[in-house]
Amino acid sequence: MTAQTALPAHADVAVIGGGVAGLAVARLLAEGGAGVCLLEARDQVGAGESGRDSGLVMLGTVDHPNRLVEAVGAADAAALLRFSARSIALLDALDLPWQRGGVHAAWNEAEVRDLDASLPLLHALDLGAEPLSAADLEAGWGFLRPVAGSLSALRSPWGGWLEPRTALDRLAAQAQAAGARCFTGHPVLALDGQQRLVFADGRRLSADVVVVASGWQARLLDAAFEDTLYPVRHQRQRRGPGSATLPTSLSTQGSYLLCRPDAAGGLVCSGARWATQHLEAGETDEDRPSPKVSAAQDRFLSDRLAPVAGGPPVETQASISAYSCDGLPIVGPLPGRPSLLACLGWNGRPWSWALAAAEDIAQGLLTGRSDLPRRLSTRRFLA
Repeated sequence: MTAQTALPAHADVAVIGGGVAGLAVARLLAEGGAGVCLLEARDQVGAGESGRDSGLVMLGTVDHPNRLVEAVGAADAAALLRFSARSIALLDALDLPWQRGGVHAAWNEAEVRDLDASLPLLHALDLGAEPLSAADLEAGWGFLRPVAGSLSALRSPWGGWLEPRTALDRLAAQAQAAGARCFTGHPVLALDGQQRLVFADGRRLSADVVVVASGWQARLLDAAFEDTLYPVRHQRQRRGPGSATLPTSLSTQGSYLLCRPDAAGGLVCSGARWATQHLEAGETDEDRPSPKVSAAQDRFLSDRLAPVAGGPPVETQASISAYSCDGLPIVGPLPGRPSLLACLGWNGRPWSWALAAAEDIAQGLLTGRSDLPRRLSTRRFLA
């Protein structure tokens, strides 16, 4: 994407943040005829959380579907899962390259029960999942060591993986082709009540509408986010090829351990933030990954995935994810402030939610209509 240099004094819409959500919102609004300025703090769009993400595509929240039903009820859980499926389907609609067919394997007997309970729920919602038998696992996943003598797994049509940088470059090109003006190296330091954005060099940009898609740093821009968003550090390591190849993406331990293939024949491993006592919550330094988390990832690969683990890490990278206080994204206009909208809080799963959330934001601004599940609305705790 070609960065713009001449920042205007005014825009119809200012989008803060150049990750998955920001790029998707900017494209849709520009296609709808709005004058859009996207403002990215870094020198490249998608260089923050989205670009450093694990690259796994997974349906819904970190909780298994049966636990999501227990937490929010059957109707709301169904709405959330369908919304997430809609977001994942947009990967195909937007011609974003991804590999479909992720597998979730149980880590212990408790997770076996969760997967068994989730399977009928997914089929009832017509979202599907395929149970993998012992023979299936032996044929395709013989390197995956069983736990306590048994291993249950589900293969989901809504799971898979992508290379984040490749997908973000395509989203950026689509936004620019639609007419969105993208400004990199423009950190927004403040946002006042008159929809004016303040930059480090004292410049100001006024906008009729502001969409905040800047991740955890939104809490620095507006008091509404101070008690609802917090930073969590995630990290991943990339390894070269092993003696076997990981067939597709794998999640286990309640999605706290994740692996996927990479384009070079190696793999990317992420998760294990439980290796630190505070679960990496509150960490904002992405330049110094945690040695404890790296060691936990190493143990997982050597104990459970040795044939595909490859050699030592060739890259270790951290990112800071925006987590919401209830584990769900925050989407839509802030109560009493219709010109200030949120599109953030992916809880480490941008590809599970962000594209559909961006679509709903743009639809609401352009047509006044919203299909957003009520559990994602800002009204749930920002009133």
